[in-house]
Amino acid sequence: MDKQIVVNSSWLIISQAAAKIIAFFYTVFLANQLGVSNFGLWILVLSYFSLFSSIGDFGLTRYFLREASKSATQAAILIPNVVFSRLILLVIIILIFTTIILILDPQVDRRTLSILGAIAVLPQSVSITLDALFIARLKNYLSAVGTVFLNISSAIIGVILVTSGLGIYGAVLALVFSQIFYSALMIVIAIRNGYWPDWKMQWAILPDILKESFPYGILGAMGLIFFKVDSIMLSLFRGNYETGIYGAAYKFLEASLIVPNAVSFSIFPIMAKLHLKDIKLMKPLYTNTLLTMALVGTVTAILFVIILPLVINILLPQYKQSIGVIKILALALPFMFMHVTMSQAALSSAKYLKPLILLSVFTLLFNIILNLIFIPIYGYIAASWITVISDITSFLVIYITFSKLIFKDYEYQMETE
Repeated sequence: MDKQIVVNSSWLIISQAAAKIIAFFYTVFLANQLGVSNFGLWILVLSYFSLFSSIGDFGLTRYFLREASKSATQAAILIPNVVFSRLILLVIIILIFTTIILILDPQVDRRTLSILGAIAVLPQSVSITLDALFIARLKNYLSAVGTVFLNISSAIIGVILVTSGLGIYGAVLALVFSQIFYSALMIVIAIRNGYWPDWKMQWAILPDILKESFPYGILGAMGLIFFKVDSIMLSLFRGNYETGIYGAAYKFLEASLIVPNAVSFSIFPIMAKLHLKDIKLMKPLYTNTLLTMALVGTVTAILFVIILPLVINILLPQYKQSIGVIKILALALPFMFMHVTMSQAALSSAKYLKPLILLSVFTLLFNIILNLIFIPIYGYIAASWITVISDITSFLVIYITFSKLIFKDYEYQMETE
């Protein structure tokens, strides 16, 4: 891979590794302190938090990352518009969600905590936009500082509130407070490094921003639903206990994705530039990155199966049923590693977005239908196998399609030169 990609990825990998280590011990703490059922409720709240973060984003962060990587001036103009748009969309979505859940969910604790989890997304509007700015300008070390701070503050606040007797409510309140502190830190970093823009709204460009962001928003929402629908369905159909068993294993799966996530964020602005300046370099970058992720994903899957059962037996004896889930989910890791990285090639150019949306609709419906059929009957075991089947299917469908498109563009440019 390109040296610049390696350096920038290293910052994100190191920071995310540190964050995941902190998150690991914090998760172990919560799993033991809350018990399986309340931990399952915590997993549900995190699922809603992630889902609303993606839906409320509306693709604005991805669009901003693409445009900010091209021009610092353009980035300064877009920041206030992106933050304002996110906040307005989130307020509308949270109000609708609150109305629906108050009417339909009979469990007071579940609906109250779910609403708090949704509210935690609001301060994230500023921090995520600034984080994207740092990455777009290839200042990944600034993003790294914010990532580590967020996880440290979340863990410290969570430990204090949970041990003070607030239990699951303390864990969710820690999520809200840590997001507020994270946003404050990112603002300070932006100001000190000269990235704080002149906050003047450019109303004339707002419709174009929303139009350009819409495809990314659709894809982001579908992606999060794809990954979170199993936990939500488990909670609704099988209860918090099974959600806790499955969620304990799935948290390890999410933690293992730090490498492909870091690489994908690092190559995205580079790929966006290559589409404009030198498409012929896309093919080797795409191929080499994909092969690297396949190898790393396979090694990670092996370590997953060998190490994690020992960790659970020692640190989380209440969750021994999660070991079976881990062994199943490990099968998906090589495909997830390749899929996360591969998708950046598709997202880096607007002309690939329409076919990617159509393919994502197919894979999402496939996933939802399988979950609806089998989770009510077989619970978390069904959710585990469906995750594996869905990830393999999604990877194959998207790989076959976009490899052809990227290689076709490469061959066309080679013929015209």
